[in-house]
Amino acid sequence: MLRPMKDPYYYVLISALTSAIVALGIELVAKPRMEARKERILGDHRSRLRFDQRLTQIIVMSATWEQFVIPPGTREDFRDRLESEQARALRELDEITQALIDELGSYAGTYVSWKLPVLGTTGQALIARYAFIARGISLSDRPAIEKLRSLKEISLVMQEALFSRWHAVRRARALQKLPDLLDQYTPSEPVQPPESSAMPVE
Repeated sequence: MLRPMKDPYYYVLISALTSAIVALGIELVAKPRMEARKERILGDHRSRLRFDQRLTQIIVMSATWEQFVIPPGTREDFRDRLESEQARALRELDEITQALIDELGSYAGTYVSWKLPVLGTTGQALIARYAFIARGISLSDRPAIEKLRSLKEISLVMQEALFSRWHAVRRARALQKLPDLLDQYTPSEPVQPPESSAMPVE
């Protein structure tokens, strides 16, 4: 016996209800996750871009002022203004290296999954090491010219290792060079904390 066919509108209704349920599921479950992932990716991109800008600032300012020489015979008042301008630039560089430490979690954290087994480290650790060494150079008692040259040297290699677009070979070479370069600026002995000025307890 042939079974009677159901009303065609029945199938249309079922199809419409199925589509509505799927769309609702995407709207309530998948879409919020996709939006959150999108915001996270955009946040990581902004943090990396900010780090790249910091590196560029250090490189440009260091390259500009490391060649700074006051010509002989310069008037005393003009000499004072030039020296004051160099001191201002050094203060600005000091603020930038301080910002590297303050913002470390935002940009270094975006490289947490970047493993570098050949170098025995991770991208996050390498970036953190750079930031602390750059800050140490800025706080050191090195002559101003030496500070500028050192900051420029490590920042150039750091930027090339991370942001040299379309040059995979150059990035690989910079990454391989960076740990040894940072070793040159790592103190051979740990810094001892200052002795406490508190009176001994009897």
